[in-house]
Amino acid sequence: MDRPIVNVQDVPRAPRSVFRRNLWHQAPGMWICGLVFTILAVVSGLTLLIIQWIARPGFFLADIQLDRASIIAEGRVTGLKLSSTGRSRSGDTYRVDFTFPLPDGSTTQGYSFLKRPDLQAGDPVTIEYLPDNPTLARIAGTYAAAVPTPLLWLPVSMGSVGLFFLILIRFRVQALRRLLSEGDTRLAKVTDISLNRRLRVNGIHPWRFTYRFQAGPSGASEGQTQWFPTDRKMTQPPISVGDQVVILFLRNHPDHNTIAWASDFDATHE
Repeated sequence: MDRPIVNVQDVPRAPRSVFRRNLWHQAPGMWICGLVFTILAVVSGLTLLIIQWIARPGFFLADIQLDRASIIAEGRVTGLKLSSTGRSRSGDTYRVDFTFPLPDGSTTQGYSFLKRPDLQAGDPVTIEYLPDNPTLARIAGTYAAAVPTPLLWLPVSMGSVGLFFLILIRFRVQALRRLLSEGDTRLAKVTDISLNRRLRVNGIHPWRFTYRFQAGPSGASEGQTQWFPTDRKMTQPPISVGDQVVILFLRNHPDHNTIAWASDFDATHE
């Protein structure tokens, strides 16, 4: 079983080689949020791009292309049909077929997508199309692909949130590595132990240890750290209130501290 170090002499001299530190346990909420949002961003982004590609084979981000470089022509609706259904009528998507003239006098066909079937065959409409490729066209106010362009920002937003959490945890991990490698050692007295029931990973709640130590002549400092049992059968913490444990802290920032565990430096706890 992993155990806290109780003798300062058992901590290697700095700079130390850190064998293991279960970084997941340091900030599981950040890890979970970062991974979940990142995975959702990738899955939803790929799904939306595939839907767009199926709706507009050969065109990548069709509506964005039209937003950037389209010209206008007057056309006419030739047909309307249901393309996909949602959970309610408001979620249905309709495909509208139309024809419109080109500058050379010829007529070409096109289609776009909309949510409300408020058009009928024969209705005049304004068409937006690419001058160098008229096959990519849409009725003004509708979408060239089955996925509205604003919806594409959803995976971008989720990915940004996930990346934020992963970057944040990276900085926290780097700070912890520095603390374990270069931190000064002190004996600390455990003043409180509680079970953090607000957090649970794989059905296990972490123990939260609060301790006090003398960081320097300025007075006593207080620290707090969490510890996850490695087994659900471990119902008691490995230390008790009043016990002395070794902590590591940064001399210039005593508020950066943690309990030194045997598994931090002992390879047999891998």
